Amino acid sequence: MTRKDLASYIGTTPETISRKLGEFEEAGWIRQVSRGR
Repeated sequence: MTRKDLASYIGTTPETISRKLGEFEEAGWIRQVSRGR
């Protein structure tokens, strides 16, 4: 699922998704994996 898709699904912006995912990763709660695009 792309950040754009996730943002649309939960009713926010892709920028907010990127910011929050970065915060979650820094906290050690998640690990983001690049799809190699």
